[in-house]
Amino acid sequence: MVLAPNLSEYETYLTPIFSQNNISMFNDLQKQMKFHPLVVMIENIADINDMGFKTQDIITILKTRLLIPEWYTDDIKFIADVDLLENFVLAHNINHQLWKKSFYDFVDNNISHLDQINEKVEKLDKLRQFIIENIDNLITQLHKLTNVQEAVTLFWNFLLKNQINKKLEKWRNTAINNGDLQLAQQPEQIWALLNKLLKDYVLIAEEFNTENFFDILISGFSEANFSQIPSVLDAVTVSEIGMVQNNSFKQVFIIGAVNNSLPKIQNKPGFLNIENINELNNSIADEQQYIENNQEVNNLDQTYQFGDVLSLASDGVYISYPIINVSNEKMEASIFYQDIKNTLNLTEYVQHDLPENQQQLLSFITTPQASLGYIVYLKNKTNDDISNLLALTPSNQALLFDNVIQASSFKNKPVNLTPALAQELYGNNINISISQLETFYANSYEYFLTYGLHLHKRFENELTNIQSGNYYHETMDRLVKYLKQHKLDFTELTKEKISVILANIQDELKTKDLIENY
Repeated sequence: MVLAPNLSEYETYLTPIFSQNNISMFNDLQKQMKFHPLVVMIENIADINDMGFKTQDIITILKTRLLIPEWYTDDIKFIADVDLLENFVLAHNINHQLWKKSFYDFVDNNISHLDQINEKVEKLDKLRQFIIENIDNLITQLHKLTNVQEAVTLFWNFLLKNQINKKLEKWRNTAINNGDLQLAQQPEQIWALLNKLLKDYVLIAEEFNTENFFDILISGFSEANFSQIPSVLDAVTVSEIGMVQNNSFKQVFIIGAVNNSLPKIQNKPGFLNIENINELNNSIADEQQYIENNQEVNNLDQTYQFGDVLSLASDGVYISYPIINVSNEKMEASIFYQDIKNTLNLTEYVQHDLPENQQQLLSFITTPQASLGYIVYLKNKTNDDISNLLALTPSNQALLFDNVIQASSFKNKPVNLTPALAQELYGNNINISISQLETFYANSYEYFLTYGLHLHKRFENELTNIQSGNYYHETMDRLVKYLKQHKLDFTELTKEKISVILANIQDELKTKDLIENY
C-alpha cells in the first residue's frame, strides 16, 4: 500500500510509474460523478436553457463526445472538426442567437482562413445545425410540457435518439479491453444513477418545470461518487492518510512525509479564535460544559491517524520525504518521521534521482523496459563495464534498445537554413523593424517561429475598449447630426422615439464597411 498526506501532489507521477513497471494499481480515492462527460453535458444544456446559446456551453457539449452526428465514423475526425468549429466561431465572435444563422453569412468578412475553404465551411455548418437543432428542439419541447411523465420520457428519448447509452457502452468495452476495470465501471454507474434520479423525479414532482428538473439532476450527480473496486486482487492500493482502511497490508509506503503536510495543521479563520474559546471555557462554571475547539481536535487526531497507518503493515513500513519541492525549495522531514527515526535509532537512506555507480543501480532495476534508460545513463556517465547488463535486454526490446543507445549519444547541433528554404520562408526582400532585430538577437528561435513560420495565437474577434469607445462616439455623433438635420429638441423626445432613432442608427452601423472598422 502507498499512502500520502496529500495524494493530489503525487497522483500524476504514480500512475505512469506503476504503468511503466507493469504493476497493477488501485486508487481508492473517491471520484466524483460531477466531472463525468454525461453530467457535464447535462449541466451545459441547463446553462443553455437559462442563458441561451453561449459559445462556451456548445463547445463544451461537443467536446464531451456524447453528441456525435452519425456521419462521423470515428471520434478523431469529429474532435478535429470541433477544434475547427471553435476556431471559426471565435474568429467571427459567434455567440447566442448568431448560432442559429448559417456560417455562410459570416464568410464574406474574410476573417478566418477557413472562410475561403467552402468544403470546410459546409462541414462545420452541418455540425452547427446538428447541435443547435438537437438542443433547441429539446429545450423548446420541454418548455411546452407540464406533465412530469411526458417530459421525462421526452428527455430519455433525446438521450436514446442520440445514442448516448451506446457511446457509454462503447467506452466501457474499450476500458475492459485495455484492462482498466475500474474505469469500465463508471459508464454503468453513471447511467444507473441517471435512471434512479429520473424515476425519483417522476415519483416526487407534481408538475414539470424545466429549470427545476435540471437542478435536481445536477444536484443528484454533484453529491454522488463512483464505487471503487480493485480490478485485480494483488493490486497495489494507493490512498491518502486519513481515509478509513479496513484491510491489512504486508508493506506500507508513506510518501511525502514533510513537516507542512504531516501533520497537516489546520488554521481556518472562524468566528471564534483559540483565545476566544479558551476565555469562554474559563468563564463557564460547570466543568461538564465547554466549547470544543474543532481545529485543535483535528490537529491532535492526526497523531492517532498516523499511528493507525503504521498498524496497517504486517511486515514493514517505509517512510520517505522529498528533499526539495517543485519550486526548488528545501523541505524538512515531518516530526513523525523524525520521532520514529530518533526513537528507534534508524538509519536514513538517501535515494538518488539517477544512479552514480553499479551499487546504486540495483535500486533502479525493475522491468527491462523501465530499467534500460538507467543502465544506458550509467554507461555514458562512468567507465564501468555494464555490457553484461545490456546483454540481458530481451530480444523483443531490440528496437527500443537501439533507439535508447542512439539517443544517449545524440547531440542537437543547430544548422543554418538552406538558401532555398530561407527564401521560401522570408522571401526576396525583408522589411524589418528595430523590435524584430531585438527579437532576433534575444531569441533567434522565437524570431524564426514568429516571422519565418508566421505562428501566432488563434484569432478571437473580441470588441476592445478602443473599438467600443469608437462605436459609442460614432453612435452619439450620428444621433446629434440626426437631431440637427430634423430640427428636433432632445429634451422634448420620448424614450420610445429615442429608441427608434438609435435602432435606425445601429442598423446603419451594421453595414459591411463599418463592421470592419468597429
